[in-house]
Amino acid sequence: MSEAGPYGVQGAWAEIRELIGSGRTGAVAERVATLSAAERREIAAELPGHLRAMWATREVVWADLGARGEAMLVAGAGTIGGAAAAASWLGRAEFTSVRGAGPLAGVLARRPREWQADVVVRLASRVRPDRDASLVLDLLRALGVEPPPHDPLVVAWANERGAPREGGLAGDPLLAVMAPRLFEAEGVGRSLSWDDGNRYGSLLARLVRAAADGTVSREMLLDGCVRRFLRGGEAADLRFFVRLHRALGPLPAETAVHTRDYLRLIPAAPGPVAELALRHAREAPGLAELDPADLVEGVESAVFRPERKLARAGLTWLDRAVRREPGLAGDLAPALATALGHEESDVREYAARIAVKHAGRFTPPAAELLTEAVAALPPDPATRLTAARLAVAFGSASLASVEASSSSGSSEAWPVAPGRSAPQEEPVPPELPAPPPILPLPPPPGTAEELDLLRDSGGWAAAERCLAGFVRLLARDPGGLRAYLEANPPRPGLRIFRKSSWRWVDDWICALCWEVAEPGAEQFWSRPPQVAPRTVVIAARRDEEARGPGRAARRIPGGGTISAPHRVLLLRCAEIFDALVADRLPPLLLATPTLSSGHLEAEELLARLEELEAAGTEPLEADFQQALLRLPRQVDAEVVTRAERLTSRAGRRAARRLAEGPLPDPVVTVRWNGAADGRTEFLSALASAKLYGHRTDRVSVEAVPTGLHLVDALMGGAGREPGDGGHMGWWAAVMPSHREVVAAHLLAYLLPSRDRAGAELRSMAELAWSDGPDGPALALLIAHRLTGHDRDAALSELLTLAARGRLPAADLGEQLAYRVRWDGLALGEIIPVLAQAAHQGAYRDVWRVVAAMLPRLLPVTGQEPPRGLPGLAELGVATAGWAGARGEIPEVAAAAVGAATNRLTRQCRRLHAFLTRS
Repeated sequence: MSEAGPYGVQGAWAEIRELIGSGRTGAVAERVATLSAAERREIAAELPGHLRAMWATREVVWADLGARGEAMLVAGAGTIGGAAAAASWLGRAEFTSVRGAGPLAGVLARRPREWQADVVVRLASRVRPDRDASLVLDLLRALGVEPPPHDPLVVAWANERGAPREGGLAGDPLLAVMAPRLFEAEGVGRSLSWDDGNRYGSLLARLVRAAADGTVSREMLLDGCVRRFLRGGEAADLRFFVRLHRALGPLPAETAVHTRDYLRLIPAAPGPVAELALRHAREAPGLAELDPADLVEGVESAVFRPERKLARAGLTWLDRAVRREPGLAGDLAPALATALGHEESDVREYAARIAVKHAGRFTPPAAELLTEAVAALPPDPATRLTAARLAVAFGSASLASVEASSSSGSSEAWPVAPGRSAPQEEPVPPELPAPPPILPLPPPPGTAEELDLLRDSGGWAAAERCLAGFVRLLARDPGGLRAYLEANPPRPGLRIFRKSSWRWVDDWICALCWEVAEPGAEQFWSRPPQVAPRTVVIAARRDEEARGPGRAARRIPGGGTISAPHRVLLLRCAEIFDALVADRLPPLLLATPTLSSGHLEAEELLARLEELEAAGTEPLEADFQQALLRLPRQVDAEVVTRAERLTSRAGRRAARRLAEGPLPDPVVTVRWNGAADGRTEFLSALASAKLYGHRTDRVSVEAVPTGLHLVDALMGGAGREPGDGGHMGWWAAVMPSHREVVAAHLLAYLLPSRDRAGAELRSMAELAWSDGPDGPALALLIAHRLTGHDRDAALSELLTLAARGRLPAADLGEQLAYRVRWDGLALGEIIPVLAQAAHQGAYRDVWRVVAAMLPRLLPVTGQEPPRGLPGLAELGVATAGWAGARGEIPEVAAAAVGAATNRLTRQCRRLHAFLTRS
């Protein structure tokens, strides 16, 4: 059918095509409204082919892709008949730059109401965490469609910026549906962990204002926060909801309905949640009517917490409860007895004072229970007098004995009940449970659909399996893989080729998929280089077998901008891409790990080499060297013998490597500048305002050359300019048998100007499963991790290292001591973590840590000891006893002599006496 349009008499498709070409979205919207049913079908059929033709002929200029993309979106929305097909068209990766509904909403509004809702709901259900959802949210608002219950959509709404938020939440039609879902959708809290209410776009501030003006129900918000707390999660998942609950400032009458919920949260919730729950449980107006059993459970839960602040708050609650209702004293005595055995000495002292205060209110059984708890107290001078007064209050000791205990300072003078023995050492904690086993990784994906799903999984293991599956599928079924990728274009679309560099492995995987879907895409769509392509240099020397960098190497960020481990990851990807373009890709990758630790089992390496020999091909060079780095340190003799039968060049090189044993380990040295003992001079890796002077980060690495350019760059490159710390979580899997080298690479990122949080996080989470020598580099990373933000996770990782026999305890003690001396680290930050580790079974390692710390921290004549040093010595007494330690420590022996009676001296005397016992 033809008609007179603005371009003369022509078919409807020709007219629409010209309007799309000029990016006239509004004109397209007006024209599709006048089309007949036949014309709509014609245009709907032409659009996909036209999009492919635009790319193929380079008709699209990247600068105006947005305008043309929006015009094509509008054309499809007005002509495609089926809701599923329309949603698929609107959700194509090529159109992700279109963010506002604009004319699109007007075109959709002309379609049947049910069809609109079906399309938009389908589109909303396809929102992914890594995709911008502005267009979808605008369509939901403009068309009045209720959002589907899809977690990534809620996360996108919660993090939305710009116009929808400028006037607050009152004018947002999605508010009524989305606000309650904030507390149910996974990922919301973590995505908003940055939101403290003081930044632009703060959802926290807007919700509080909306609650104040009645736009949002305060009851709904408070109830949602409590429900989210009860669901559990890590501190990062709940931080936003804690802040929201606090910012709402609920009155006791508003929180009373949740009193029992708050009580349930106290025992095991992350610290900030438990603190909030405890405060509101204590302030509940109906607490007097609360079942005594619930009250006792709440108090016991609080005092059982390892956090000093929570335990003291629980004791204050106990004190108030007994003052208000003296009859509860007997019921609360077990909680008080628990507090008397708390890890923190000031908590024990506070508990003893409360026990003295209410001594007359305890029943005889309760008094006996508390007396037994007092008898088990360590001979701490800060608590001895208080405990002695408690004994007097219970009538089991005289005032004279109290005064004697106060003046003598000896544990023998501790007053005890008649017929009872002197205080006993704590029982030896249970042994550490066996660590979780290292598991085999799943095989690479066997179909294109599995490959597509795996690409969105994240992490090094998924990326390695994805690359391996890609190469395998391309060798076995190239036509099937190409057909699938043509029908399901990789995200984020062809604009990947307009990026000057591909910094992330995901970029390379996307480019590989595009190169299969549209051969020659990288060369065709790449922006002409403004300067001559640079050569990517990773080491000053290269072995004679290394192939020079191909075209893809210019996509790797330049020297000095990324770290050596990051660069190795990208070089391997570039090598695969070049081989794909040159049609010399082998049928498999050699270095894909087989174990969750990142290791490649030697038997599997040989099987892959044998398969390559049978195919008459050699592995890629970077892939070969990466495979050698992933070998375990111990290889069976039978495997070495089997390797000698390989005949290919790579097979002979691998056989030589296996026969020689593991790759040589560099010597990594960490020194602190100006350390008093003169034995170590390394500069601190953390430049902090708390330091007594300025520090710069350096690490000394002495590596033996291997003739393998990638291996040499990794082994000897830790002391060089580190660049950006991308893919830190993958580094341990690059060198799973050389964890001290990985730690040396990570050290530089402890500087505030670097990714300190990332380096701290990776220091134990991944390296706990690696092998190889350990030393000061790993120890310093652990020292920072133990005093970082997520200490619960750090403790768990420390226990894993100890259970695997991989904790560098002596080095850790040395680095912690130097951090106390030079970084301003407070002992109060580290002693609780070490004490928890000891009580959970790592007491032997904790003793070695303490034994290395004390000689470096004990003061010489005229010096003031660091605050908290008596507590460290007390921990040493306990752990030395559990570990059965022997052998004099000269610095402890020196501190034990003399007439001083302070707590530090007494603890050193106890420790020295135990270590030198006959």
